[in-house]
Amino acid sequence: MQAAFFGLWHIVVPAREYIDGNMTLQMALLMAFGYAVLSFMMGFKLGLLVGYTGAIWAGFFEHTFNNTVVNMLHVVSATGTDELQIVRVMIAQILSFVLVVCYGRVVKKRQDV
Repeated sequence: MQAAFFGLWHIVVPAREYIDGNMTLQMALLMAFGYAVLSFMMGFKLGLLVGYTGAIWAGFFEHTFNNTVVNMLHVVSATGTDELQIVRVMIAQILSFVLVVCYGRVVKKRQDV
């Protein structure tokens, strides 16, 4: 449930862009769906981290690190905008999700021994 709320909260990003006139309604709806799914996955990952470590701090620091990287890594293209930021965010989230799942398997394997 926490992951679902985390995913829904991130719909405000494309909603704000639509309200500001920077995005069409169709693009905002598509981006809202993408942000919700991606943020749900990240919320699930943060929940896994809490489950694996028993503390909220692992998820907190992962979220802080993730946002720092996403907000500091920008690419200026010929049009002057960062058109592929969402692609970099998706790749980073999928990679970090895989790493967290692998970490959980290692933790579980150590507990079973």
